[in-house]
Amino acid sequence: MKTIRNLSIIICSLLLFQAEGFSQNVASKGDKITINKPSKWKRNYVINAAGLTKVVIKKGKPKRTHSSFEELPPDLNLDYNASFGDGNIGIQWSRPDIFRLKSTLDCNSDALSWHTHLYCPGIMEKTRNFQKMEGGGRTITGGKNIYLYWNLHSNGFIIENQDTICCFIISMNSRSDSALIPFSREVYSGSVSPLKSSSKNRGYLERISSPVKEFGIYGTFRQKDFALLTNGLTYQSFIYLDKHPASVFQSDIDFQQMLKKADRIQPYLLPGAEKDENTLQDLLRLALLSRYLTTTLGGL
Repeated sequence: MKTIRNLSIIICSLLLFQAEGFSQNVASKGDKITINKPSKWKRNYVINAAGLTKVVIKKGKPKRTHSSFEELPPDLNLDYNASFGDGNIGIQWSRPDIFRLKSTLDCNSDALSWHTHLYCPGIMEKTRNFQKMEGGGRTITGGKNIYLYWNLHSNGFIIENQDTICCFIISMNSRSDSALIPFSREVYSGSVSPLKSSSKNRGYLERISSPVKEFGIYGTFRQKDFALLTNGLTYQSFIYLDKHPASVFQSDIDFQQMLKKADRIQPYLLPGAEKDENTLQDLLRLALLSRYLTTTLGGL
């Protein structure tokens, strides 16, 4: 765990990013690759490019890593409360920890599948209520909630064929994070056309008037400098490899509530100049990884 917690220090000391004109480089050099998402309700994607035919995003639930308190951010504290009255007892306590989320990009070949581990500080809150019954005895009810704080030193890595191919830091301030500013100037500059509703769905229009949470991740990918930033207004992800723009990904928006069929978007990828099969495989999987992170970090 200490290795994971120190990941940000190691990566920050290695990276110095310089962004080039993103839209010009990618849009002019790459061909659009369509990614079909047949069902609104399933995270299944159909692709016909670079040896990839399907990708299924499988999300895991957060699990405690039982970290020591020395490893936790000072913002999180252990808390305990109890209440008594009318024969009832209520107990509530919360415990900070580092939580791990496992996910899989399950591809048409096991050799192509990715396993992602995310580490995030959080709090597990538990409640117990002991209620006295009229005829004697007590009933016991309770619950458990987990609150994750992605803005507090979160990070992750990607495993392919039992090898760690990517280590990254998560930033929930992609517009102002010093490590991402060279990229954010390009990604967020100029006028942006937000998504619109073809069905004139009023409820949906209200939801898309507020953008989804933007984030960035940065680190090393296959021994290359790596960065990925999202634009919350357009639902697009921008990927950089070795300080150069590599691709733009337009995500679907099926996670939006009250979304009608007429407003669905089929995702696609605009790759840069690199068109060899291995690079395209990586860019397509990184694109769908950003789709998974959009809903996970945004709580959607």
